[in-house]
Amino acid sequence: MPKPKDRRTRAAEMWAAGKTLREIAAALDVSHPTVLEWVKGLPPRGCRTCGSPRPNPKSLYCKPECRPSHRPPSPPGPGVRRPVTDLTGTPLAAGGLVLGPADPPRSSGNAPRWAVRCGCGRGYVARGFTAADLAARCRACSYWATNPGAAKPEINTEYGFWTVLGPAPRRGPLSRWRCRCRCGAEGVRTTTELLRDYSTRCRACNVGPTWAKTCAACGAAFTGTKRQRWCEPACRPSRQPGHVSTPRVRTPAHPPSAATPTT
Repeated sequence: MPKPKDRRTRAAEMWAAGKTLREIAAALDVSHPTVLEWVKGLPPRGCRTCGSPRPNPKSLYCKPECRPSHRPPSPPGPGVRRPVTDLTGTPLAAGGLVLGPADPPRSSGNAPRWAVRCGCGRGYVARGFTAADLAARCRACSYWATNPGAAKPEINTEYGFWTVLGPAPRRGPLSRWRCRCRCGAEGVRTTTELLRDYSTRCRACNVGPTWAKTCAACGAAFTGTKRQRWCEPACRPSRQPGHVSTPRVRTPAHPPSAATPTT
């Protein structure tokens, strides 16, 4: 009766037959490092594709080009860019107009960038090779077009003291509007400020009642609020040259009595 082969001899035979280390470890019920230690002294096997000696016994192929899933490198050469047609002056479907190339004229995605004026008067940047590729509206008009029930300020309508004159250039995610106060001052307010009464008038009209007063420094007559004492910021004592501010000394609310010794 032939003597059964030990696992090391069987590992050498399986190694010579072309089995991988993982397959040998699973068949003999040993760990992967143990199989690697057994096959260290054995002659290296050839590549599965070309039969050349393999520098790394863990690998089945001598070089990456022998792998079946290997992709050949693309031939070197300059990248070909799609030609760009000048769209300056092209009208868009929603009443917009292409003003010209934006700065920078190209984005990382190789698409040209164009400065566009929306039909509402706002400016934005759109990307595309043709007029059909460009966004026909700004973000605010696109939102109101897809959400017809969303509230927005109406032109020539009063909100508090503000009268909406028209849209203003967008800054961030908020829509802004040019407004005129009843006193004649103009400002820019957002949709939220107008519709929720966060801003109802300009800063001058928001001060409240004023009085005829006399400046405490120069004696000039001026119109100011109830607590205002100086006609100009330069008249304040802290603005005068050579002024040294004295630190405020706080007196304790309950001073210690003479009969109570202090430590």
